Amino acid sequence: IGDDDDEGELVVLNITDPANPVITGRVEISGPALDVSLLGSYAYLATGAPTAEFLRVDISNPSSPQYSGAVDLDGEARAIATLGPFGYLVTDGNIQEFAIIGNDPSSPAALTSRATLDLPGSADARAVVLAGTTAYLGTAENASGPEFWAVDVRNSAAPQPLGSLEVGASVHGITAAGSYVYLATSLASAELIAVDVSDPRTPRILGTVDEPGPEDGRGVALNGTRVVLVRDAVPGQPWFSVIDALSPLAPGPVRGFLSSASGMFLGGRGVAVSSARAYVPVQNTNDPDGELQRVDVATVTS
Repeated sequence: IGDDDDEGELVVLNITDPANPVITGRVEISGPALDVSLLGSYAYLATGAPTAEFLRVDISNPSSPQYSGAVDLDGEARAIATLGPFGYLVTDGNIQEFAIIGNDPSSPAALTSRATLDLPGSADARAVVLAGTTAYLGTAENASGPEFWAVDVRNSAAPQPLGSLEVGASVHGITAAGSYVYLATSLASAELIAVDVSDPRTPRILGTVDEPGPEDGRGVALNGTRVVLVRDAVPGQPWFSVIDALSPLAPGPVRGFLSSASGMFLGGRGVAVSSARAYVPVQNTNDPDGELQRVDVATVTS
């Protein structure tokens, strides 16, 4: 997991016993760790460091993670996805919202920016997911352009925009399955948006889910045929919801949710799901040691 303090760190957890995760190792970085992706025995970090916004860390020895490479970008790296020999990042650099990094662990000298892409408008990029040869990007609310983009990454040296969609709000999280992409957004009437990308050149909104209250959607992940959505939290309102999805119909209904009882709990900042367990980095002002929560998805829907 990453830590988004001003001076951040990568923390390696042993989750053999999911109810009792144990820190096995950590490595400090010179800025907030904003996202992390794993590939083999390496962790790839998107950071808000003043330089070296892309970091590669060797975690083959979990008790002693080691730096393995870095690349400077034009702006903070906000999110990252990895596939094969490449890292795909989105940034808040106005001339470099999307970057492809060569990340071949067997050749550290080859760690370099392969290509960048400047999207129309001035909005910062916020989220990225890969689906085959297409990268799907989400940006902050953009007064002068769309907030959702499909990008062809077959040629890593020359990514090409395929299609786009006006969301009318910031896209904070994104996940994909088959012909569908799911967006966690800041839109008060549609914190979850399902997008049909069967033709990435002409993405279209398939359906939306309006959660109680105006709090932003912050992260989204898939658990089988259901979508897990996490949001900012206020007392009495859902911050973690499980929603039916992956059908030709609009997403819904909501099958279960967790709400906050304390104004000190500020909600989730992202979510990853493995074996029906959701791992949620959270912001919790009354418990500085409670930055990660594990939720058994089945207990939410039972």
